[in-house]
Amino acid sequence: MSSEHPNNKDGYDVYLVEPINKRFQCPLCNKLMRDPIQTIRGELACEYCYTKNFGPECPIDKQPISPGNIFKDKFKAREIKELNTYCTYKNNGCVWIGTVCTVEDHRVMCQYQPSKCFLCNTMLINETMNDHLQQCVSIVNQENCLYSKYGCKEKPRTTKDYIKHLNENTFLHSYIQMQHSNQVESESEQMMIDMQSINDNLRHNKIKMDEEIKLLNAKVMSLTNSLNDLQETLKPLQFVLQNKMNTDDVSRNESNDASNKVLDQLSINLVEANKKISGLNLKQQLQESSTYNGKMIWKIDNLKFRMQKAISGEVTAIHSAPCFTEKYGFKYCARLYLNGDGMGKCTHLSLYIVIMKSEYDNLLDWPFNKRVAFRLINQDDSSKSIQESFMPDKFSSSFQKPKKDMNVAAGCPMFISKDELMSDGFVKDDAIFIQVETTERKQRSS
Repeated sequence: MSSEHPNNKDGYDVYLVEPINKRFQCPLCNKLMRDPIQTIRGELACEYCYTKNFGPECPIDKQPISPGNIFKDKFKAREIKELNTYCTYKNNGCVWIGTVCTVEDHRVMCQYQPSKCFLCNTMLINETMNDHLQQCVSIVNQENCLYSKYGCKEKPRTTKDYIKHLNENTFLHSYIQMQHSNQVESESEQMMIDMQSINDNLRHNKIKMDEEIKLLNAKVMSLTNSLNDLQETLKPLQFVLQNKMNTDDVSRNESNDASNKVLDQLSINLVEANKKISGLNLKQQLQESSTYNGKMIWKIDNLKFRMQKAISGEVTAIHSAPCFTEKYGFKYCARLYLNGDGMGKCTHLSLYIVIMKSEYDNLLDWPFNKRVAFRLINQDDSSKSIQESFMPDKFSSSFQKPKKDMNVAAGCPMFISKDELMSDGFVKDDAIFIQVETTERKQRSS
């Protein structure tokens, strides 16, 4: 049974006109059930709540159950959606009453929905926003007109002048804002065209790489066959030469030298061809392993062997496949020191993010400023997973536009102690899983 539900929501958070009937209440989230499911034993719950807590046992009655013994209760869902409810923003003054199935549509349009003033971040209902903007402290403290970023040159001296200017220049402000929007839209369209061109080039390069690999494989096969044929041809010659060892030492040595030179050259050619194939195969594997949504889950297998290599100093760091924050976005990888690095040397696992050079760097806004989150997944209980996150230092060289293939790594030198790593749940089948995710910087609330 899937652990995720498409809605990714628990019960309805609404104010029912009548007190909630227990038969409509989810026993897992205690809210009005959303998309109810029923078990073969008659237990009811939200589909999301149930699937989130599903295991070998039913999360409600704790008895063994299989996915085939769970089904959607469509009749109960219809009953719930027809219940009468107040608006979510009733306490703000909204007098709307409707059904559960219409409350969310109303909530989006509700004039009593609170929102932030875009200047001072004060929470207000939509009805009072206009009055607030007439006297917002942040407007009064502005040195330039609010529309200066669109081209307005006015610099009011007093609050009265400021409000008068805004009231008398509504059309002008709308016009210059529209011009700016048109320019941004035009630039966005051009960027989409450029991105499409880049995508076409990448597709062409991949096709070209596949063709080169096929050609090299054919050459290696040809060289291997030639080498085998030559070895077979030389066998009788070597046998004859061995029989004549005592009669013509000079001739024997010259023949052996000639045959050995041919064999040596063929072996060198074969090694070089194999190196080229390995390089191309590695590039292809990295490309196929890359992700383009800012999130990757990295499996580190053969953990004991890798840990021994790290302790001995043979292989101190390992790297993940590259990841992009989005298609055509920032490129990065994760770097892991199994025997620690810096302050975590010998005692901890050290985990870092490394910003990598990419063909799209000239299209991006630097420095890199997305929130970075590391997570060591507990394979027995995900709630016990270890997580660390941080915001990049915009002045650090680690997050500037790369001049080399990789920037200096940044992250957590003491991510998790080696002792804690070996506790129950993190290591299974000699492997661990690390999730690395980059997201947009969260706005600070007032």
